[in-house]
Amino acid sequence: MEAGSGSPALPGGEAHAGLEEEYALEAFDHREGYCRKLGHYVRFSYCRRRPEDFGPPRGEAAPLPCGRVADCWFERLPVEAYLRSNYSAEELKMILAPPPAKLDSILEILARLKAEAGS
Repeated sequence: MEAGSGSPALPGGEAHAGLEEEYALEAFDHREGYCRKLGHYVRFSYCRRRPEDFGPPRGEAAPLPCGRVADCWFERLPVEAYLRSNYSAEELKMILAPPPAKLDSILEILARLKAEAGS
């Protein structure tokens, strides 16, 4: 994504600048890398689906990758070209959006639990 284009900048873009190849969604599923969030090795197939997408199917939309996918994989894969090949500009904005603050997440979980307990 070029600066000023209105598209989100992908971390690690310099390492694979100029690549305009197309990649199938499952192209790197077999590759393994260390997940700093989970603390162990996972396949890329795990990273391209967010944890909330592992439950029952929710409509026709394909799951989006973890928000850290570009940071975690840019040294091993042409992740920028991969993301451009498989996701729209709007999806890239959602993928690369900063995660909610920890306190906000905790308060949201507490509110949800409180609402469930009251039902």
